[in-house]
Amino acid sequence: MGIVLKELRETRVCLKIIIRKPLASDIVAAQKCLNECQKLIAIFASSIKTAKTKI
Repeated sequence: MGIVLKELRETRVCLKIIIRKPLASDIVAAQKCLNECQKLIAIFASSIKTAKTKI
């Protein structure tokens, strides 16, 4: 799960770059992807935290 979290964080950085520098024709779609990515980061971070406390 740690690798997934790392990849999601990297994806978030890339999406922020795409949004700030108009690299995509549909910025609204990129913003939706960024929001989804942030939600997934929160889910995986919480799952990792829970797993560590149960060990």
